[in-house]
Order: sequence, then structure tokens, then C-alpha cells
Amino acid sequence: MSLIAATQIPKPADEQAFERASVPLWAKLLDDPNVPRNGRRGQRQNGVDLYGIRDGDTDHYVGIQCKLKSDGHTLSGKEVRDEVAKALTFKPALKEDFITTTAPDDVAMQELARTITGELRKAGRTMLVSVWGWNTLEEKISQDAEARNLFDPTYTPHSAVILEETRKVSSGQAEIAAQLTMIETLLK
Repeated sequence: MSLIAATQIPKPADEQAFERASVPLWAKLLDDPNVPRNGRRGQRQNGVDLYGIRDGDTDHYVGIQCKLKSDGHTLSGKEVRDEVAKALTFKPALKEDFITTTAPDDVAMQELARTITGELRKAGRTMLVSVWGWNTLEEKISQDAEARNLFDPTYTPHSAVILEETRKVSSGQAEIAAQLTMIETLLK
């Protein structure tokens, strides 16, 4: 595991920053360079902050809802169901609906997403619902330099090189310290 992947990515400070930083991440994940934010603040967004098409398939729309949560707060089942209900009104119809949050991954919310997907299928509507918490988002963000840079302004394209060189220096210093300790022991 790289040192970069092991570092924590700071959570966005506000909803707008969360949405802006998510655009390049989803452009890469969907293979759609044209992922836009849906409307603007104050407009009805139908449960979708960003949208795109998956792999160039113009019949496969994907909606993304960004839910900023402060530390200690979680996404509720009611919020998930409410956002999915809104997303069902998005035009054209979504094939996938992602609810992303700065709250930690939560097995109950992931299970709820699978349950809702099944309920929709039984009702004759095909839409995959997914809930990604911050743990999943961090993993995805760390795999894309542009997204990483937007979520973590202290990250640069040279960060990996700097961290590797720092690791080498630290390792070299530890070796020298061990050798000095051995020499001191021999001289006593």
C-alpha cells in the first residue's frame, strides 16, 4: 500500500466544495468527461447534484447526490429513501443512483440501498441504488490525481515522489542510528 493511499483525505468544508470536487472523480468513474452539476443552489434538483452517462451509453444516466455530514453525524434511512424518491423523478430516468456522503461507510445504509434496488425492480423500475460513505470515497479519490488534488489541496503530482524520498531518508537515518548504537556498544 502506498503512503498516499494510507493518508486521510480531508472532508470538504461545505456542500458546494463537495459537489465541485466530486465532478472529476465521477467523470473518471463513469468515463464521461462531461459530468455537470445539476442546476444551481436553490433550484429543484430532483435528488441529483451531479449526473453523467456511463461509458458513452446515452441511455444509461447516472445520478449522484452529495450529502455532507459533520463529524459524528450519519446518513439516515429516511434521507436515503427521500433522495431515491426524488431521483426517480429525474429526466431522463436514471439507471444508477449514488448517494455519497462524508459520513463513514455504514453497512445498514448499504443494505438499505440493495433493498431499495430490489423493491424498485419488483415495481418494474430498473435503477441500481448505492450508498458510498467517506471510506469508499477516500479509496476512489486516492486513485485519481485530479480528484485527489481537489479534495486535498496539499496534494501535488509530486507528493508520491516526495513521500518516497522521505521514506528513504527516514530508513537511511534508522540504519545509521542502528550502526552508531552498535559501534558505541563495541567501544564500551
